[in-house]
Amino acid sequence: MDLLRCHRRIAITSISFAFALAALWYVLRAFDWTAFVAAVGNLDPRWVAAAVLMDVLSYVCQGERWRRLLRSVTPVSLLSTTRAIYAGLFVNEVMPMRPGEVLRGLILARDCGKPPTALIPSMVAERLMDGAILIAAALWTTVYVPLPDPVSGYLRAGALVAIVLAALWMLAGRKIPSSWREPLRDWSALHVSILLFLTQCLAVWFALRACGLPISFSAGCAITAVLRIGTALPMAPANVGTHQLALIFGLSLFGISRAQATPVAFIVFAVLTLPLLSLGSLAAATSGRAQLWQLAATPAEHP
Repeated sequence: MDLLRCHRRIAITSISFAFALAALWYVLRAFDWTAFVAAVGNLDPRWVAAAVLMDVLSYVCQGERWRRLLRSVTPVSLLSTTRAIYAGLFVNEVMPMRPGEVLRGLILARDCGKPPTALIPSMVAERLMDGAILIAAALWTTVYVPLPDPVSGYLRAGALVAIVLAALWMLAGRKIPSSWREPLRDWSALHVSILLFLTQCLAVWFALRACGLPISFSAGCAITAVLRIGTALPMAPANVGTHQLALIFGLSLFGISRAQATPVAFIVFAVLTLPLLSLGSLAAATSGRAQLWQLAATPAEHP
């Protein structure tokens, strides 16, 4: 059974790497070093600082949302949830298949003295809230941007599936354990989720403005939605390749050519990733590096 699990993990990781490498190859075909160096030289440091600030604030919002979702389970501080999130994100940046999603739960469970399974409903609620907001943002994007028919169809299908699942959840009612229902009834956490998405939009928009692109905030929100959807599936570490491809596609919806968007995609990636690596490594170090890497090596063995 362990051998089968190992083979499955290797197969999934290989497929994800192959897809990421294909995306990176496609992006680099239009890469122009001269244009990239010129774009870096023309960066506006004020917009860069604003982008980094909003990016950090987005993870603080995520920590606050998680803290609120856990109120029915255990009292936990904003510092603890944010540190666990940053430690998990750091591992996601350096390892494939996002084991940090499991690790942050294990880290916080250790800190608050609860079994990891007690935190799972709150983490599922996070993903459901994120999914609902992304679908709403994507559908809102279709109002302002004429998307290809297949893309619009997928978005409408996703919205329909979300509505059906929500209806089934409501019909299930009391048959669902209260520990799973309580987090989704926390409207304050949903409000923080909206704020979380807005700070992500601001971070991307400010980074694009730092590159000199005359993109409106509404366009920045649409591009952020495309970026989040394009990097939703676990792929290579730090979503290298898929992150750039999704951003280039998002920029193309607003008339930005591939040649102009390619250096911007790498700059935005650096602006949003380097601070995360710095703060994430600090969070990982204070969370116990030895145990962290031990968990990262075998995430599937933990509950």
